[in-house]
Amino acid sequence: LRHAAEATRDEQSEALRQAQKLDALGRLAGGVAHDFNNILSVILSYAALAKDGLRADDPLLEDLTQIENAGRRATDLTRQLLAFGRRQVLHPCVLDLNDVVRSALPLVSRLVPESIEIMTTYAPRSAHVLADSSQLVQVLLNLCANARDAMPANGRLTISIAVVPPAAPDVRCGILLSITDTGTGMDEATRARIFEPFFTTKEVGKGTGLGLATVFGIVQQSEGTIDVETAPGHGTTFRIWLPERAEPLVTKSAKSAARRTAVPTGTVLLVEDDVPLCAATAALLRRAGFDVLTAPGPHAALDLVRARAGDVELLVTDVVMPGMNGLELVAAMRELIPGLRVIALTGYVNEDFAGGGLPADTRLLPKPLSPDELIDAVAEELGHI
Repeated sequence: LRHAAEATRDEQSEALRQAQKLDALGRLAGGVAHDFNNILSVILSYAALAKDGLRADDPLLEDLTQIENAGRRATDLTRQLLAFGRRQVLHPCVLDLNDVVRSALPLVSRLVPESIEIMTTYAPRSAHVLADSSQLVQVLLNLCANARDAMPANGRLTISIAVVPPAAPDVRCGILLSITDTGTGMDEATRARIFEPFFTTKEVGKGTGLGLATVFGIVQQSEGTIDVETAPGHGTTFRIWLPERAEPLVTKSAKSAARRTAVPTGTVLLVEDDVPLCAATAALLRRAGFDVLTAPGPHAALDLVRARAGDVELLVTDVVMPGMNGLELVAAMRELIPGLRVIALTGYVNEDFAGGGLPADTRLLPKPLSPDELIDAVAEELGHI
């Protein structure tokens, strides 16, 4: 018994060390991605501005398009880092996991060769979870891609969903998504590191090592857990547990409005402490026809509004800023301008508003936005579309 107790303590200590290590790596990845997002936003913004001034036959147009394409690929990479660090912007809603998997199955079928049999088992009743649908699809595709690579010749991929009701205090309950393959499996040393970013057993050029790190981050940010059962030669099963939602939440749908042909007008106050990004964003909005006031931080923005409150129709603000965050700025601004419309921009979710601290009528958009996305959002908030 003493040896068993010591073994259990050793396992718990190792699990704690692994959790602390992954948390530290996640914080580092989130911070790097946040700063990189600002740089990407500047690159994409100036590429769009430069393209806008060129003729359709200008040879520079293709060069700038390639810069934009590279910027978008880098954006995908930062989103994977943010997912691992649990700092990406999610748009959760209550959905049926059965429906998510059914809709993603054609993508899985294209991902997996015909030599691999795909089997699916759905829960006999609705399996409601609170999550971001696109992120759940990303989790499924990443795990299925790993399963495919573990079965280079042939095999069977099983995707199953189960609703496990509360049965006893020590019995796990919730919505269980399981992905099982009959592939090569992993040894214990590999299994212990699979969720680390950039860890991969594939040869150079065959993978970034971010697939499972991304899965880990999305599951954690969705208030779920993930565990792995594997052994060399005996395949692998990933189990994802998510809290069950008994009933779908009634969500406020976005207001639908017919597009108008009017030229965009209106005064926007842009608050961004990153000087190059502030300049690039302001230039984009001015090129689109909006009047733009800029402030390098929250306190400067408040001083500006006190002087010209009647001029500001829309606040576009970064969320993570020194001295005062975006949440506090929105509250202070609305004391000066009641009902002020707001777009909040962020490169990552931090602890200050991970729980949804922004007012319900505030639009939250992830950086980096494409120029068109930003302009459309501003135009919609100002009533042009």
